[in-house]
Amino acid sequence: MIHVCIRCELKYTSDYPRAGLCPRCWAEENQINLGKLARGLIDMVEMLEADLVECQRAAARAGLSPDLKKRLLMLAHPDKHGGSPLATRVFQELRGMQ
Repeated sequence: MIHVCIRCELKYTSDYPRAGLCPRCWAEENQINLGKLARGLIDMVEMLEADLVECQRAAARAGLSPDLKKRLLMLAHPDKHGGSPLATRVFQELRGMQ
């Protein structure tokens, strides 16, 4: 819905009218500093992105469990695939993983 702010007469859209005030006037009336709020949200996003990168690095360092590696080696063994070059390459890659 389109509304007109009763304080500044700015048109704004919202499904939830804030006592007839646009978001900026509502924030001023409720003493909310939008710049400070936005900076806090940006800081939070940056922190979460850094955490995500660290989790991805930790997952990469963890590698495959010994049991999973053993099962994959058995599945990819070239003898089970008629000496296939692809099976040989996958088998060698798996053996090279730590």
